[in-house]
Amino acid sequence: MDVKVMAFEINLGKGITMSSLYNHIVVTSENAVQKQLLYVDQKDGWWRGVLLTSKDIKAFSRMVREKGIVRISPEAIHNGELAHFNFFLLNAQTQRGYFQYYHGSSSLHGFCDVLKKKYNDLKDILLTDACRKFDADISNIPTHITRQFSGNLRYEIVLRKKSFKELIEGLNYIKNITFQFKEYIPAQPLFRPLAEKAKSIRHRLTFTTHHDNSLLSDIVALGNANVIKDLRGIGVAEGNIEKPFRLLNEPETLERFDFNDVVLATEFDSRDIPQSLDDAPMMKHLLNIAEQDGWAAA
Repeated sequence: MDVKVMAFEINLGKGITMSSLYNHIVVTSENAVQKQLLYVDQKDGWWRGVLLTSKDIKAFSRMVREKGIVRISPEAIHNGELAHFNFFLLNAQTQRGYFQYYHGSSSLHGFCDVLKKKYNDLKDILLTDACRKFDADISNIPTHITRQFSGNLRYEIVLRKKSFKELIEGLNYIKNITFQFKEYIPAQPLFRPLAEKAKSIRHRLTFTTHHDNSLLSDIVALGNANVIKDLRGIGVAEGNIEKPFRLLNEPETLERFDFNDVVLATEFDSRDIPQSLDDAPMMKHLLNIAEQDGWAAA
């Protein structure tokens, strides 16, 4: 099993800064959000942190294979419980970052949901404080206060399409492409509550072998369009070699690491968060990716 790294970006509403959100996360780090604990430290303009998820599992099965024989035996966790971890790196200025994931751990969506919960809790505190300041009723917050804190934390799983662009531009020509995009139907009364439900339309285009290179740029632009759900095709490279390609509307894995290597070298102690993050091998990997990639700090 691999440990993967993906890119993400967040945006905040009015009245709440990255600094105030950071401070709130620090002071509420022991407050679990659906059995998940969020710890963060700040260094050199980066949020460095980890999301710990308790699985409330105190036993597992060990399988041993030896000389054609398979044995399964129970193993109990006597002191503690099974936990998963997700390390992350977030630039405090650009609000762009990198997130580590493996099967069984929290998804990037789950991590951002925890961030949103922390954000909303802070927003409620600030709204209450503002109402007290203006002697306003918290059950009927004045418009000038709600406007001061309008908006919410939004996030985006960033689709890194650099490798797709490099692949297409390295081809001699394109034989054909099939692409699928989303079409929203908000005008239909019966489905107005489901306006975000998409209908998929699939198209297939076949090209002559004599098209100019502008088609390659056009296909890269098509892949970058937000409405594209799926794009695939066949290109031809040097030596008349056919190269099938496919671009899914999914986050690109920036790097992969061996699960066992990462887990066996990972320790964390909430009594010294900065040191624990300094020592975490995954955090070193994320910092290396950030330095080489340059996107998050741009």
